[in-house]
Amino acid sequence: MNKEIEKTFAVDGDLAHYFANFQPRQGQTEMADACLSTIRQGGTLIAQAGTGIGKTFAYGVAALLSGRKVIISTATKSLQDQLSKRDLPALCQALSMPARIQVLKGRENYVCEQRLAQAAQHYALTNQRGLQAAVAEVKTWAGQSNSGELADILGNRSNPIWDKVCARSEFCALVTCDSERCSYPALRADAENADILVINHHLLGADLALRAAGMPAILPDREALIIDEAHQLAPVLFQALGQSASTLSWHHSLRDLAVLVQTEIKDMPNLNQAIQETQAALEQWQALAQDVKLKQSAQVWLENNEHQQALSHFIAQWKLLIPLLAIASDRSQTIKAQAALLGRLSEVTVNWQHVSKEHVPWIEAQVGHWFLYATPMDISDDFSAAMKRLYGSLILTSATLAAGEDFDYLKRQLGLWEAQEHRWDSPYNYANNALLYLPSHLPEPNSEDYTLTLMRRVWPLLIANGGRAFLLFTSYKAMKLAAETLRPHLPFPLLVQGEQDAHQLIASFRSKGNAVLIATASFWEGVDVSGEALSLVMIDKIPFSPPDDPVSQAREKALEEKGLSAFVCEQLPNAIMSLVQGAGRLIRSETDTGVLVIGDPRLSNRRYGKQILAALPPMKQTRHGTEVVAFMKKETKKEQENQQNE
Repeated sequence: MNKEIEKTFAVDGDLAHYFANFQPRQGQTEMADACLSTIRQGGTLIAQAGTGIGKTFAYGVAALLSGRKVIISTATKSLQDQLSKRDLPALCQALSMPARIQVLKGRENYVCEQRLAQAAQHYALTNQRGLQAAVAEVKTWAGQSNSGELADILGNRSNPIWDKVCARSEFCALVTCDSERCSYPALRADAENADILVINHHLLGADLALRAAGMPAILPDREALIIDEAHQLAPVLFQALGQSASTLSWHHSLRDLAVLVQTEIKDMPNLNQAIQETQAALEQWQALAQDVKLKQSAQVWLENNEHQQALSHFIAQWKLLIPLLAIASDRSQTIKAQAALLGRLSEVTVNWQHVSKEHVPWIEAQVGHWFLYATPMDISDDFSAAMKRLYGSLILTSATLAAGEDFDYLKRQLGLWEAQEHRWDSPYNYANNALLYLPSHLPEPNSEDYTLTLMRRVWPLLIANGGRAFLLFTSYKAMKLAAETLRPHLPFPLLVQGEQDAHQLIASFRSKGNAVLIATASFWEGVDVSGEALSLVMIDKIPFSPPDDPVSQAREKALEEKGLSAFVCEQLPNAIMSLVQGAGRLIRSETDTGVLVIGDPRLSNRRYGKQILAALPPMKQTRHGTEVVAFMKKETKKEQENQQNE
């Protein structure tokens, strides 16, 4: 054990002196020691740290003590802010080690003054006064902001103004910028000088994609990379290293082009006509997605003649626009940039139809638009080679990295077969504080009456628990049915995903104290509600990938061609990791108690059910609802006694 680590995490050590509630945990100390050793000596470490270990302080202390320049990647921007504004500065104070800590997000998180001016022009031209006023407000803010970070003024990307005024790498690369207030170059310079640079997985993926394409990198060279919430890394990388286009992105780009042409080049009526005809062809193609919700492989989708003809007509119309656009581009830098953006959309759209062994082309219809994707079949070789080339030390950590007894699923996804492995189980007393309820005699999960039957079993638990519950579903259809069933009868506040944004829902849940929140997979992780507000979590089914998912189908077929079981190698480990994440919403502190309900009867009547149950925290199990109600009453009585004693 490293002496610096021992001193820092000791009962009378640096952390204990600074943090009033600090308690030494063996797992946390051991993890910090393993991280420090990896950063200083090199290599790859996979570190699974159960809930309550305190992994952030473990790797944070290691990064500071190492004396190396380190990048830390997190799953979300909110976690970036937590690390950069709270956790790491506090550790610097505790260790009396000043360090330059910088957060860097993708360009699209920052305002672009040139696109801001374009948006103002567009809304003035189209007489959209509400949006025009909103852009004017952003312009006033931009003149005063030090960071230029749009979240400070617009909240989140659901704001319709965001995508119109944010910086975009393609735009920045193609337009001569005359702004003296662009925040991104200064942020990049700060990132170069930082001791610890905090990024997110999407920025890491974008950096790897640019490097793979031979383009300038986003991130500075560093000696070590720490990836927190590493179980979310692979899906982000598959997206970042793939290609995508949509009728929505085409619609926005063609509309922006039309505005630029109207304001900058007014003597090319044939260009205006060609843009209108391309937009009309786009609308014909897009119309086929109205009131449709599907995921299909490109091959299956193109077998429909109407689909194929609409796409071909749009591409043909776009090709007629290209030579006119080339003439206009010679006369305007902004039109040239917009044409380049459209060219990249065109490249993806045209190439999407072609079969590739390296990529899975597929299409999705939602919100009245077509979304085209070409997702890599495998990223393991590329990722592992990039990590060896770019970083001397690599650490991946999360509460959930193993799919049961081993880390083979993660290693296979990322090509990290040579990594060292460590796992530290949660210090929380699940055996006494939590109960796992597996309702008996439920119908098969695919039966029509499954959700209603499960709700009947859960109803008495909601009443006995006084609400205070998460009901998590594997599909929107089941979620909506459950909400419709409970809403007329539930004597507690009912919160449903989609009726407010996620942050508002969680804030409402915490403040009400007796609410029932109904949601899907997006609430299975990254949501932390400790204390009495949450003591019942229900998961309706084992979260296997949907059978119609074209990417899963392609990967499973490839595994089977190699003589491997797709179920064992892909479906089961993915489901185990997702289920463990969902179960992790229940116990978030040493004093938390509660009940986990998993309704899926396959846990009891399929052989793989035992493997899934073994991956869950070591809770007592029951098949009887009466035992669950008795457990709840006992815990409620304890809570009341504790409140009286206080």
